[in-house]
Amino acid sequence: MAAATTAPPSNSSVLSSLYDAIENEDIQTLKSLLSNNPEILDLAAKNWPKNPLILAWKLRKFLVIAEIGIWKPEFAVEKMQDGFTILHLACIRGDVEMVRALVRLDYQLCHLKDERHSMTPLQLAVKHGHGEVIREILLPCPESIEKLTSQKETVFHLASNKHQSDAFEVLLDEAMKLNQQQLLRQTDRHGNTALHIAVSNQLIRVGWNFWYVV
Repeated sequence: MAAATTAPPSNSSVLSSLYDAIENEDIQTLKSLLSNNPEILDLAAKNWPKNPLILAWKLRKFLVIAEIGIWKPEFAVEKMQDGFTILHLACIRGDVEMVRALVRLDYQLCHLKDERHSMTPLQLAVKHGHGEVIREILLPCPESIEKLTSQKETVFHLASNKHQSDAFEVLLDEAMKLNQQQLLRQTDRHGNTALHIAVSNQLIRVGWNFWYVV
């Protein structure tokens, strides 16, 4: 009598197991699934509303994010609502822990611009006044401080325009460490430096700090 054979699990069964492993942050099961089914992440991306890395991001499963990122770092580039990546959204929300996890996954994510405002993650963090996030981005990606907005603004212009004095001070500290003080003297497309804007917006503390450095 021929030995009984075990039918391979169906796609739906494997995807259900993957979902459970992500939801429960069961790393051992996740690793086993990825090892035995190398195409499972692509399969999930085709069948689920969003790819598995975005699911892990929504559920705040940091160990899962790290593991899936090893296999499919390109999943982090996928755009969500309004053309934002998950790093853009983490910067808008001031989610320091998530920003740290994502830049560890791939620091090149710091260079991507969103489709709504054409802003980098750093610029969005500045716009929303999240000082700790600014530091987390500049640590692995210091060159992002030099990026201009579509309006030819530096991050200092952006902080001044949005009345984000705390973000301005963090940027000032980081710019001095990176020897990027010349950004403070750079003009936007209207010919204004960040100091002009800071003074017009009555950001006195920012204005004094600016004079101290320049």
